[in-house]
Amino acid sequence: MAEQWLILGAGSIGGLWAARLHQALRAPTLLLKEDAFADYRGLTIDGEGIVPVAAATPSQLNRPIDRLLVCCKSYQTLDALSPLAPYFHNETSLVLVQNGLGIAEEIKALYPRIKLYCGTTTAGANRLDRFTIRPAGEGETLIGAFDGSVRELKTIADSLSCEAFPVAASDTIQALLWRKLAINCAINPLTVRYRCHNGELLDIEAAREDMAAICSEFTEVSEALGRADWVPNLLATVTQVAEQTGNNRSSMLQDVEAGQRTEIEAITGYLCREAKRLAIPTPVNESLFQEVVSTHSPH
Repeated sequence: MAEQWLILGAGSIGGLWAARLHQALRAPTLLLKEDAFADYRGLTIDGEGIVPVAAATPSQLNRPIDRLLVCCKSYQTLDALSPLAPYFHNETSLVLVQNGLGIAEEIKALYPRIKLYCGTTTAGANRLDRFTIRPAGEGETLIGAFDGSVRELKTIADSLSCEAFPVAASDTIQALLWRKLAINCAINPLTVRYRCHNGELLDIEAAREDMAAICSEFTEVSEALGRADWVPNLLATVTQVAEQTGNNRSSMLQDVEAGQRTEIEAITGYLCREAKRLAIPTPVNESLFQEVVSTHSPH
């Protein structure tokens, strides 16, 4: 029997992934905070019913962690991993799937023994309440080794894959994550500025101008990092994604509307920090970053 996965982060993607693995008889276990665990009675998949995925709290762990899937928000990750650290060992495989960049480096610095993988997904899901999830379209999920040298990559990807949530290995994960960062920078904060769905950005002249400027700044940083070929024709790509996801409300907009903290630090903030390190001005991205942080940070 395949090693079982612990899943940290029971949000839209983490919850949907856990449910699909359970339905495929993979027996995953959700790791929940004490208060969430007290209220947990299984996950509900909208239109399907209750999926009784097993759950536990970190304090209930009694054996080493072999496989851990992390799907929580970027800013929650390090605090969430802290109580799990005593259970990490040389063969622990950790798969990180979340918006933004920068957290993987921090995880590896804190826990150098673990085998770290990063992933990206286009699967869609919305959380209707704490444990209710509505699937919003199948997508592609790709996982790659963080340092590009871990040999068990295909085994890890296969163990997280099932018919209803397919996962594949990728040897270009860093390029894919950089491209995803670019798309998130060019769409998510603009949906907050203009309070609109993704596709509606294309109907607003000022938003289109902002989008073009963001892409130009991102491309300049990419060129300085030797990553220009990772984001070719960026504005055309972003425009296409905005069209394809036209009815979606970005996760950042959803966070703002719910009065929750956003992941702007790991998205636009990451780009601005890289740009500053390279002495490249990014005024449009910097303005958006400051706007979201100062105007939409929860009290």
